[in-house]
Amino acid sequence: MYKIYVSPSLQPRNKYVVEPYNEQGVMHSLGDLVIAKLFRHRDKFEVGVNNTGMNLLEAIEASNRFKADIHLALHTNADEDPDTEGTEVYHHEGSVDGKRLAEILYKHVAPISPGKDRGVKSDKVLYSTGLAELRETICPAALLEAIYHTNRIETKDLLKRQEAYAEGIYKAVCEYFDVEPLEQEVSTFPDIDCHPLEKDIIEATKLGLVNGYQDGLFRPNSHITRAEVTSLILRLYNKLTI
Repeated sequence: MYKIYVSPSLQPRNKYVVEPYNEQGVMHSLGDLVIAKLFRHRDKFEVGVNNTGMNLLEAIEASNRFKADIHLALHTNADEDPDTEGTEVYHHEGSVDGKRLAEILYKHVAPISPGKDRGVKSDKVLYSTGLAELRETICPAALLEAIYHTNRIETKDLLKRQEAYAEGIYKAVCEYFDVEPLEQEVSTFPDIDCHPLEKDIIEATKLGLVNGYQDGLFRPNSHITRAEVTSLILRLYNKLTI
């Protein structure tokens, strides 16, 4: 069983050029899609994830306590120039496995984004001591900068095609661990059989509005949380406006 820690951005103040989105919200939405795909391999993958109440140090500590085999940091980039574009992936200087993970992640995600891509880089390109999230995690780690959220074209593409980006990340994880990826399919939930809203839940899943929980259940009779409502509204807004 391979353990993957998914660590979406914890930076809600990083506003997207397309309102009302921000880096934390979009990356956690993307992370949810990635986790749902990984969880289809229940005999292969165990998944951990940070939450929006954590700071970066707490997320790193949680990843280490989880004893992850790989750590995936999901981010988007920014620049003063609104035309700056492209995907890039960072690894910690000196980590052979981290570099391999970054190269595979870049291989699968860079072709999806519309901009001119920027390559795989050591984190010491940014800081002399590297990036804490890559340096302090005890397992191989890679930090994905999927697009520039200051670039309107790239931002609209990510918001419209999160499923494609999630599929790329999922396939990268599969390749890293030499696991055969499954064909894309609509998730089915064993706890919605004969439920009055079964057809509506399946249709909402097809539209990418909902994806259930990490344990493979939908829990149709559970109370929905404020965070889940917000995620649903943002996905619906995206479908209607982007």
